Amino acid sequence: MGRQDEAGARILSVLPGSPAERAGVRAGDLVTGFGRSSVMTPRQLCAIVASSAPGRRADLQFQRGRVEHLATVELTESMTTPGAPRDLRDPAHDDRPGPPLPLSPTTPSTFPTSGR
Repeated sequence: MGRQDEAGARILSVLPGSPAERAGVRAGDLVTGFGRSSVMTPRQLCAIVASSAPGRRADLQFQRGRVEHLATVELTESMTTPGAPRDLRDPAHDDRPGPPLPLSPTTPSTFPTSGR
């Protein structure tokens, strides 16, 4: 993975068809800059991206191994719920839509169980 004290946001997975994938970002890359901001932590990267308007283009600086990369990413509407990353390597993952997301906290017993 990398040193614990490294500054940046390590990418754990990239959604197919996402702006990150189109910009050439891969799992394992370390994002060090977004737009005009340096990225020091994963939380900071999430906050910067969340505060950016869809349709905006931004420069993305990242490291892959020892090589620095610069790409332009065009932001789109989020396809996932913030804070709920999906691991696409999980064999149980599929592209079928799941139940609607609740608008208030629920217990697992309140989720529909058909087909999943």
